[in-house]
Amino acid sequence: MRIFIRHSFSLCLLGYFSLYTCRLLVMVMVLKIEPFRLTQSSPSRKDWKLSFWRTSHGAEVDLLISRGTKLLYAIECKFTKQPSTSHLSGLRSFHEKHTDVSCYMVAPVNQPSRLSFARVLPLHRLLQELSAK
Repeated sequence: MRIFIRHSFSLCLLGYFSLYTCRLLVMVMVLKIEPFRLTQSSPSRKDWKLSFWRTSHGAEVDLLISRGTKLLYAIECKFTKQPSTSHLSGLRSFHEKHTDVSCYMVAPVNQPSRLSFARVLPLHRLLQELSAK
């Protein structure tokens, strides 16, 4: 996990990830690290594993969250106030192979919406939803 974090922040500093993606990575790490009030039998977000997905053809998803071998969430970050289905190309490629994984696009939008199979949420709403799970 530390290697992923260090590698992700290095890529942020080098400009590989957008500033918006870097903000999401930091916020998810805060969710993962903060103390949780869960019963001992409940799974914890501390069990989350963070990664990204990319094909040899260049399709990619910015952030995957999994627990053990189960993929939980696929998150694409876009810095646009008017997201469209054309922004879903990488997420669509992923969704075709993993239809049971919840897909999100995080963008600086005013209201949550749905584009095809993905929910579009502003960053603060995504973090609220992830912290409630």
